[in-house]
Formats: sequence, C-alpha cells, structure tokens
Amino acid sequence: MVGSQVRNWSEININTIMTGKTDDGVLLLSLFLKDYKETCKPTEPIVVSCGACLERYYKEYLKTKEMSAEIKNSGYELHKKYEGITLFGTGLVITNKTLSDDIAKRLLKDHPRGEQLFSKIVKEEPVVEAKEEPKPKAKRKPRAKKSK
Repeated sequence: MVGSQVRNWSEININTIMTGKTDDGVLLLSLFLKDYKETCKPTEPIVVSCGACLERYYKEYLKTKEMSAEIKNSGYELHKKYEGITLFGTGLVITNKTLSDDIAKRLLKDHPRGEQLFSKIVKEEPVVEAKEEPKPKAKRKPRAKKSK
C-alpha cells in the first residue's frame, strides 16, 4: 500500500489510515498517531478505539500542518512547559513549531502571563516616521497705523 517512509497524510483518507498497512506490514494508524503526537503535542491521552476521536485528530493534524507551512517566526520561543497551550477562543494548539509572529504578539498582549510564556522574545525596533521639516513662517507685514 504505502511505504513506511512516505507519510503525506493529506493524500490518505482517514478510513485507510484506520485500517491500512504499509508494504512492510506496519499499521498506518500507528505511524499516523506517532506523527500526530510529534506535530500537535496533544495534552490529553489519545483514544485509539474512538473513530470520532481519530477523525478529530486527523483534522487537527491537517490544520496544524497547513498552518505550519504559512508560519513566519522571527525568533519567538515558548518555554517547554507552555508548549501545547491553546490560543483562547480558537482551540488552536500552540507549539514552537506552530508559533507565528502574529500568535506570539497576541499571546504577549492578551494572555495573563504574557512575557512569562516565552524563553525568547523579539524586541521590535520602534518605527520612526520621517518628519517633514516645518516650513518657515512668513513674516508679517507691519500694520499700518491708524490716522486720527
């Protein structure tokens, strides 16, 4: 079926992953779950006997992989104990592999622990806007004196 070296899970449907084997006889499910654990860093125990759970793991894995392809990280890094936290309101699991600049800035701004979450923080240089030199003021003409 699939060689044990090739693991592009987006090309294999969940039913095949749940029931299939590689040419070597290795269960696709065990290979997928290994990749899922490494990529998504789940905080809860994995339930192998639950089909709905496996579908959820599959969707989460694909979403995480898709996001990691778009990630731009300038050097932010979470402390190990905070890897796997979720971004409030999104359910998105954050690890150093999935941490983007935008997410890091949101965590710094919105999370109660803010800077304590990070072992490395990028300090942004303030943007200095070019100021126009003020135009010299035109000299006023003296007022003509009123004649009485």
